[in-house]
Amino acid sequence: MKAYKTVLFIFCVLAGLAVICLFFPKGGIPVGNIRLDFPALKDVLENKTLANDEDSASDEPVLTPEQLMQQRLEALQLAKENEFMEFCRKAPARFYLPHDSIPYLDCLFEALENADNRHVRIMHYGDSQLECDRISSNLREEFQERFGGIGVGLIPAVQTVPTYTLGQTASPEGLHRYLAYGPSNMRVSHNRYGVMAQMTRVDGNANLAFRTRGGKDYAHAQTFSEVTVLAQGHGTIKVTASDSTTTLTSDTTNKGLCFHTVRLPHATDRASVSINGQWEVYGIKLEGAKGISIDNIPMRGSSGTMFTKIERSSMEPFFRKENVGLIILQYGGNSVPYLKTDKAIETYKEGLKKQIALFRSMSPRSCILFIGPSDMATSIQGTMQTYPQLEKVVQAIREAADESGVAFWNLYDAMGGKGSMVRWVNARPQLAGSDYVHFTPKGAREVAHMLFETFQLYYKFYRFRTGKDKVTLPEDTLSVADSVISVADTAAVH
Repeated sequence: MKAYKTVLFIFCVLAGLAVICLFFPKGGIPVGNIRLDFPALKDVLENKTLANDEDSASDEPVLTPEQLMQQRLEALQLAKENEFMEFCRKAPARFYLPHDSIPYLDCLFEALENADNRHVRIMHYGDSQLECDRISSNLREEFQERFGGIGVGLIPAVQTVPTYTLGQTASPEGLHRYLAYGPSNMRVSHNRYGVMAQMTRVDGNANLAFRTRGGKDYAHAQTFSEVTVLAQGHGTIKVTASDSTTTLTSDTTNKGLCFHTVRLPHATDRASVSINGQWEVYGIKLEGAKGISIDNIPMRGSSGTMFTKIERSSMEPFFRKENVGLIILQYGGNSVPYLKTDKAIETYKEGLKKQIALFRSMSPRSCILFIGPSDMATSIQGTMQTYPQLEKVVQAIREAADESGVAFWNLYDAMGGKGSMVRWVNARPQLAGSDYVHFTPKGAREVAHMLFETFQLYYKFYRFRTGKDKVTLPEDTLSVADSVISVADTAAVH
């Protein structure tokens, strides 16, 4: 028989059986003492599927409901870890953690979660990009809103550039103020400048007055419940606040940095400090006993390479006493116009590594985040363009951070990369000034929010990794990551 006839015969037999299955009575046909049954077509097809499923299932172990749920949770965790790692590999606003160590910031996050029991300090150093408390004020408000805390933190005794968050006056005018940076005629021979890299000398009498400002934009910075004068010397210090005056007396010369603290009966928005005698004043803290403080420490014209020239004894006691969870170093912008060769850039990189090493040795428990310069534009053939060497400088700073074992945030990439400063200047509302270097208040707020949201993302992943937020993390992580990317994309479009 030919092949096609065989196939046709088989098909006809199957068709015939299918017809019988379809029309054969469900109750069967009685024949004498027996009954003839024939399976329905539906039963034949279902039995075949069931048999296939049973054969397939027999190759896999049977899981209990608990085991099955654990398997699903592990798959979900792996998916979220992969999503986070994808952010770390590609997102312009990501942190570059030292040697890609995801747990690098864990000690900071642990401190933030314990801020209700122990005060946590974040110190934000930088150049003129930080003046007026432009970026730090917004970062401070978001951290204090999330983790608690009040006050503006550490401030200089004499503030020559007004800030958004604090009004202050000093008399007599012309108090001797010395800087570790800037004009050489403002140096002091002994190099005791303290952690703010500036010192005010009082010989006789001085009166300092402080009052917060900024209203609802900086709600948490509007009050403080502690006043601390960081000083070395002898004489009398009086602190007046909350309708009371406290006198602190030093009969003998303090040969090291001392903390003269007054705890107020209730929070206030103003205070005055009267100083009599011979003192070197390194700063004044206006804050609370718990929560977060963020110090704004701007240095106009500084490249960030002068910390190693400061007398260490005027800084180290501060880091030993204070619970400094994070040190932010934001430098590089002032050096970009002058670093025109690879050798000069390499020299600057090595100088920064020495500064980082100093901070790590003085405050070994602190996390350190270096923020590179923003995009900056200059006129090239009549057109405002990114400085040609800026990307090399940013890369060198990133290498310095990684080689020093600290984190790095690429503000240049986060704000949009090459040419972004021109877009920020042309944005409406304007995000950067007409000097094509500094941010406007609106632009500074955007930068601070982007930085805080990046911290938030890493913090949420920390809670996820440590098992504190297994259920709520997936949705939250997506929303925070989208927010971070959205801020950067919005700025880039402008």
